[in-house]
Amino acid sequence: MFSVAETPVVPRSRVSTRPLTWVVHPDRSIASNSDDWRNAKRIRGDEGSASESETEASTSGRRRNGGGAEVVDKDGERTVLTWRIDDARSRTCVIESSSGRATRVMTPSALAQTCACGQTRDGAAFVVLATTDGEHVMRVLLEDLDDFESAGTTVKATRGPASATRVAALGAVGSDAFAVFDVSGSGVVYHAKTMQVICEIQSSSTLSRVWNAVKGSSESAVIGATPRSERVSGKDVVASISADGFVQVWDVTEACRIAEQLTLGAIAKPPTQVKAPRVCASHLPPAPGSQDRAAGDRPAYAFAVSPSANGLSLNFVVSSRENPHDKGPQLALYTMKHGALVFTSSVEGSRGTALALALTGEFVVAALESSSGGCTSSCWPLDALHRARDVRSGESEASTLEEWGHSGGGNDAASELMKRFGALSGYTAESVATALTRELTSCGLDSEEALTEARCALSVEAERAHTVRDLVIAAAGPSPTVAQVLETWCRIAPTYAKSWKRAHAPLSFIRASTGPVLVRAGGLLGAIRVNDEVEESNARAQIMNEDAPTLKFHAGGRQTASALIALFARLNSVLGGAACVAMDLIASGLCVDTAHGAAFDNHDEQIEAASQNAKDWLESFAGALIGDVFPPAPSDESDARARTRKASHRARQRIIVRLLQDALSSIPDPERALQERVDAWMRDPTDLGDVTDQASDREESQHGALVLNAARQQARARLEAARGMVLLLGCVRLGPKIGFPAVAAESISTVLPRAMGAYRSAILSSWLLTERRSCSSVGKTDAPRLAVVLANLNHDEVKDFSEGSGLRRAGSLVDASLAAGAATSSSQEQRVIEIGTALYAAGEIDALGTLLAFARQQVPGNESIYDASFDAPAPLFLQALWTCADLAGLNDAEDASERVKSVDTAIALFSRVAAFIPKAPSPVDALLVQLLRVIQGTLMGTDDAFPDDAVSRLEYYEVVMLFFERLGCAAGAAAAAYAALHEVQDDENQSARLWANVLQYAVDARDWRAAYCAATSVAGEHRQAAAMRRLVASVCEPGAKNGGAVLSTLCLDETDGPHYQTVVNALEGRASTAQTDAPSEILYGFYLNRGDPEKAAVSMHAFANRLRETTMETARKPGVSYEELVEALSRQSSALLASANALTVLSDPCSVSFDATTEDAHMEGNDDFFAANVVSSGQDTKKSPLATVLSEYALSAARLELLHAGCDISALRFEGNDREVIPSLCRLLIEYGCFTAATTLCTAWLDGEKLTSALTLVAGTMAARASMIQIGDESTMLAERDDATRQENAEASDYRALAGLIGVDPVATSIDSYWSELRRFVERFDTSDRNFALSEAVARSILSIDPRIALPHWLVKRFINPESIFTSRGMARRGANPAALLRVYLEFNRVEEAAQLSLKELTSWSKRSAIDRTAHGACWFPMNLILEARDRCTQNGPLQQLREALAKAIKSHETRTKADSAMLAQVSA
Repeated sequence: MFSVAETPVVPRSRVSTRPLTWVVHPDRSIASNSDDWRNAKRIRGDEGSASESETEASTSGRRRNGGGAEVVDKDGERTVLTWRIDDARSRTCVIESSSGRATRVMTPSALAQTCACGQTRDGAAFVVLATTDGEHVMRVLLEDLDDFESAGTTVKATRGPASATRVAALGAVGSDAFAVFDVSGSGVVYHAKTMQVICEIQSSSTLSRVWNAVKGSSESAVIGATPRSERVSGKDVVASISADGFVQVWDVTEACRIAEQLTLGAIAKPPTQVKAPRVCASHLPPAPGSQDRAAGDRPAYAFAVSPSANGLSLNFVVSSRENPHDKGPQLALYTMKHGALVFTSSVEGSRGTALALALTGEFVVAALESSSGGCTSSCWPLDALHRARDVRSGESEASTLEEWGHSGGGNDAASELMKRFGALSGYTAESVATALTRELTSCGLDSEEALTEARCALSVEAERAHTVRDLVIAAAGPSPTVAQVLETWCRIAPTYAKSWKRAHAPLSFIRASTGPVLVRAGGLLGAIRVNDEVEESNARAQIMNEDAPTLKFHAGGRQTASALIALFARLNSVLGGAACVAMDLIASGLCVDTAHGAAFDNHDEQIEAASQNAKDWLESFAGALIGDVFPPAPSDESDARARTRKASHRARQRIIVRLLQDALSSIPDPERALQERVDAWMRDPTDLGDVTDQASDREESQHGALVLNAARQQARARLEAARGMVLLLGCVRLGPKIGFPAVAAESISTVLPRAMGAYRSAILSSWLLTERRSCSSVGKTDAPRLAVVLANLNHDEVKDFSEGSGLRRAGSLVDASLAAGAATSSSQEQRVIEIGTALYAAGEIDALGTLLAFARQQVPGNESIYDASFDAPAPLFLQALWTCADLAGLNDAEDASERVKSVDTAIALFSRVAAFIPKAPSPVDALLVQLLRVIQGTLMGTDDAFPDDAVSRLEYYEVVMLFFERLGCAAGAAAAAYAALHEVQDDENQSARLWANVLQYAVDARDWRAAYCAATSVAGEHRQAAAMRRLVASVCEPGAKNGGAVLSTLCLDETDGPHYQTVVNALEGRASTAQTDAPSEILYGFYLNRGDPEKAAVSMHAFANRLRETTMETARKPGVSYEELVEALSRQSSALLASANALTVLSDPCSVSFDATTEDAHMEGNDDFFAANVVSSGQDTKKSPLATVLSEYALSAARLELLHAGCDISALRFEGNDREVIPSLCRLLIEYGCFTAATTLCTAWLDGEKLTSALTLVAGTMAARASMIQIGDESTMLAERDDATRQENAEASDYRALAGLIGVDPVATSIDSYWSELRRFVERFDTSDRNFALSEAVARSILSIDPRIALPHWLVKRFINPESIFTSRGMARRGANPAALLRVYLEFNRVEEAAQLSLKELTSWSKRSAIDRTAHGACWFPMNLILEARDRCTQNGPLQQLREALAKAIKSHETRTKADSAMLAQVSA
């Protein structure tokens, strides 16, 4: 007796999102969506219609068809090639391979419901399809199975058989041909590649079939043919069956031989007169002794054939209806002997429509649909057809998933207990949703189609739910709780299960090397394999529970063992599928949120909470089994109904209790019997290969995926059996509470630790075989499972198992390599550590966190689990490694608190491990040594660090230090180095090496104070000096954030002796040679913070001189860019300004001596520069170093200002003496409107007439600008404002702050602002020493723009100076120069103003007394100008009156002058 299971064949991810589509036109021409854009556009529309039809077919329940064959690719790997016709119009055939390739064919009319699929002798695969009207027979040839879109993929169409009225079926004939059958049973054999007709297949008729034809009955139509020819007695045969049960068999051996010759090129075309002789033609015979209907009246629905075990006969299994009163078809087995069909046996329990049917040499397997619409898969061994064995198929897994939707499945207990233990263990909504939906993958129920339908049912947008986990979270609402997630899952799970059943109904079986493969709708495949021992025992237990309500435990031997396993299965059934899943999740800790490194921070509090809890999880589920947990009453339930429901629940539980009591009282030695069951499940771990770094590069092949799926199902079978035993022992632990004697309970409970070990081992194996890898180096679209890291699927012992029974052995072998079960808890712990080590070595950090949660989970029966396991060195070290996964790159993390917390947690764990390691080298825990070897191998590429398992605490901390260093966590490495320093025993060299590491880690972490402390802690002056120089070098490196600031503020001065001098020498040395600003700026700040501005100024000035040379070289460089020169000038200006600021702090700046201080005797009269821009001490002179620095700064900043204004680089005059270029630079600044900068530059460098000339030019230009705006509109002002805004937003706006210190011209907001700016400039610089040259220049500029403009009153007042008019000698007086104004008026023909000025001056002089007039002894008037003004008035008629007044005043002045002269002569005489 044996049973089988369906193992999902997981196809690889589809290579292309849109498969290549071929369209067959009515004229048999072929087009594809890669031909041109017109075809592609039209085909896309057809594809949309096809997809809508497929959706309609999946929802309407229309019969869908599919099939395929096993082929071998060019690498020798077996691949399943399938075809599906499942759209409503039957016009589209989808061809897919399990390697992820796909293509489709669209036809002009409906397709026949079967296709032929095979592989030729030269390796090309083919799929043949035909339309039902026989007009089109299409062959898709796939030369390259790894690329369906290559040039080797071709489609050819021909017309069907001329005699065919309607195509009914197709099938492969040998390896190089195919046959097309019409409804009458006749057919034609074609060559697969050339589509040449090889021979015809003639149908035979019996009297009954002739009579049916005469009556016009359609029951004689062929409903199916063999998908491929069979080899029987050395002959190739094909068979067909009609709806009336008429079976025909033909010998196609000659056709196969001719097809082979055509493929190999031995012949060009097939010979004529080739026939396929009929071997058998017979109706289905009735069972012996049955009162069956006459031949031809027994309808058939499906059939399958297979050669017998000896290959001498052909077996048939047919789904037919024996009599009219049958509720549905039933299977029966027939054998073809000597050209006739012989009834062999009916197949009991096979009532229902056969959706898929297969026959092998060992068993019959069928997917049957009942009259109610449900689908079940069953198998029957050929030697035991009297009893159906349920197949562990996708439908059974989906039915178990549906139990989450009703209380009978234990969902109430599951929800209640998960909420209770979730609060104790730290479950989150996300982690619970992840764990629940992981069960879908574990059961093989992953499906995009089911997910889509479930989304629609719950009205959740696709963007919010890309996976089932996302769907659960989205449907649970915003910020869901664990309770809300569980409630949502109880709604989603049944919906998803039903959607999966609809979307992936069975279509057909195909024969493969591993056994039958079930083809499902939606492209899913399932390999039918023989169960292993545990699965077989579970199947027997199911039959036993169905056959007998009571179990016989007293028989002994195998019957007792079978009764126990049946009891375990019954306990699982009573608890319910949902509660069983919840028990597995709670027992394994897979619901713990390990997304963050702090998942176990509150582990001690959780332990205390668990210890205070009255029940552990086993006792809680045992209580749920016997009545402690009742389903909550619905709100609308009446009291009477509630009492009835509770009474029924208690009655069922009393039966369970009685069954448990009978079992334990009937078995002579229950402890031994249970122990034997555990021994049968426990598998000693098997090493199939080394786990190395190459594990991350391993892929999951198709054969490997099938083996892993088989191993996963076998692990789940052990899980179910072990769960049942654990539940039994959990009930026994209750003892007298349920009627067990305390002594008996204690004796049996000794088995619990081993049973718990088998249970947890099965959980761990199932998880490893389910969870996909998440390492960043692994592709997410087709990531292999964790088991690929741990089990070498390329091992010969695994690869050799390629047949159907081989999956049983290969899966068991892989499962054993993953198992954590062993005789003792220490060996189980060792296995967990070994698995964790392998996961860490492969980079599976997330999986390592889940494994730690599994290891930390409470284990009933092993109460010391908290003290023994989690205070052991190896688990602590493994947890420390996992915690460190979040520390990578924390040196640059913004959240310092999170960084410190993560580092502290990791260091605390490593320190707890160090407590188990002695100070001197001694043997330590072997598991810890294994982990240290992994880390050592990762760091140094060797595992010979601890060959004798002898480790000292110092060596341990050094390994941890190097580990943190490789991780990039400087803070953790420094902490490990500090700990290692505590273990050093009087070894100066070792101490110095560790302090050097601490210094480097502090530098990496940018902890400069810690770096300084490390440098000063090194033993020996020479080592300290070297450490100090290393610190200075690190501080001066680019990117050393805040390093200079910290170094400058250290408590270090000249009293510290060598440390101070070492730092100063190192900084000065770097500052003298470095091309960056950092060393000089750090040295500058170092001196200032120690109250020595003189040295700061000197050092920065020296740096500025070096930058000046760099600037010159940059400017002379051909093709120098604007950015380069701006950068150079800004650095020079910054250095000079910093030096000047340091000098201003000094009480006597003249005491400072630069190496090349120049004599500034030429600088006379430029106090304005210093007074305006620098706070002077009052003691600096024109020869002071401060004046030197400021003048150099003014020149550099002026060039920077010109660059910012848009001046060409060549005009900046970097060559030659600085003093010689000042006038030209001033003119450039004036041209670009930088008046303030020009003023600052000229006052810094020029004196005397040169300075006056420069200032006069500035004043005149400013006056011209104001005048132009005055006579025009505001467009000029707006243009200037826009230009200023553009300059402020220019690329060099950051450097404008530097140039602004020598003057930034304010942006004008009105016309008056220009005049105000001009007035301030003139009043500041137009002194009497300059004889009002600036005022005169301003007046001339204004009138040159427009002679009609009236000069500003303040400007005219500066010429006249009314306050000194009564103390002057005519028009020659101090503080005024009216003659200059008169000269300007006349020059610009302002006659009236000239005449009025002359009249006013003459009148004012005449009004003075004779004493005042003669007091000076002389007076001066520019009479030539005054007379010219009079004469010009004569020429202007309106000014005649003014002329007469002026002439009168002139005459009076002459008369008075003569009289005053005479009086003075008289007095002098």
